[in-house]
Amino acid sequence: MQSKSQIDQMLRQKSDAKEIPGVVAIAATGKEVIYQGAFGKRDLSEDVAKNQVKLMEAGILGPPEAVPQANPEMQRLYFDVVKRAANTKAANGSKLVYQWRFTDADPWHLVLDNGSTRAEPGEAPNPTVTLETSWADFVSTSKPDASPLKLVLTRRIRPRGSIREIARMRKVFG
Repeated sequence: MQSKSQIDQMLRQKSDAKEIPGVVAIAATGKEVIYQGAFGKRDLSEDVAKNQVKLMEAGILGPPEAVPQANPEMQRLYFDVVKRAANTKAANGSKLVYQWRFTDADPWHLVLDNGSTRAEPGEAPNPTVTLETSWADFVSTSKPDASPLKLVLTRRIRPRGSIREIARMRKVFG
């Protein structure tokens, strides 16, 4: 295994050579973070790395068997990731509002409007699609071996809205 300084040196070289614009890297065992580092232009990279560590410690990122914490701070951090992952071009000029209603956590919604995206706690008026599920099942959709379709077929995620708009979600988040 490479030492932390060797990994830092390799990542810094790639960033300095402009082979990559920046990188945030985290490595962990099932019990602890064994490496974290960030290099590149973004001033926020340290904050991003810290947030990723928080999400990993909360069981949101990392092993599929981890039980995710559903507190307001972790929801805020996770929905920030969801917001950044959304493809605003898939909205095709339409305003899209996705509502999540959790059985074990506070509700959240995501709004895509005119090329911008925002994620907010609470209920949205007139959502395009509503997803009813548990926080753990929602988080599991982003894990490596996730099968969102299986969760829908087993009714662990229950989408509400037009079939067309539910299908469009795959373009927004796929």
